[in-house]
Amino acid sequence: MKLLSIKDKLFNIKGKSKACIGLQLTDKVLRIVELDSNKKPLWEPVEVILDGKKKEDVLREIVQKHGLSGKRVCACMPV
Repeated sequence: MKLLSIKDKLFNIKGKSKACIGLQLTDKVLRIVELDSNKKPLWEPVEVILDGKKKEDVLREIVQKHGLSGKRVCACMPV
């Protein structure tokens, strides 16, 4: 069995390369970036120190600012 890297799994679905959103969310920080089909950031990655801010509000603001609604997301969140 061949093990695929995360990049392979994200960008080789059905043999086509697609843009994807990378999201890391912890209780202290939210990081997000959109990668193009060449795995390059489409805009400067965003990092927000939550420090008492609501995660949902911060994420909603970023989604609206960058027009991310309806796009595929690869998320990393602690259990």
